Amino acid sequence: IISGIGQLKCLLRLDLSHNNISDVPDEICELHNLRTLDLKSNRLQNLPSEIGQLTKLTNLELEDNQVIESEKMRISFLLPKCQVKFN
Repeated sequence: IISGIGQLKCLLRLDLSHNNISDVPDEICELHNLRTLDLKSNRLQNLPSEIGQLTKLTNLELEDNQVIESEKMRISFLLPKCQVKFN
């Protein structure tokens, strides 16, 4: 993931699927206008603790990752207005 991605303040959709990513940088949480975040088919186990700052996020795709049940619950709690897709 490119350095400085958090500066793309007007970004609405970000597709990082199928990239073998194991960590999402905290900077992603600075993309306050983001509506869709596609992270499917990576190696993610969790997301940054600040993920709840993405209050405009309506679609989060996390299929085919290694997210454990407690992290799924935390993400769903932090993003109550977002449709989160796990496995």
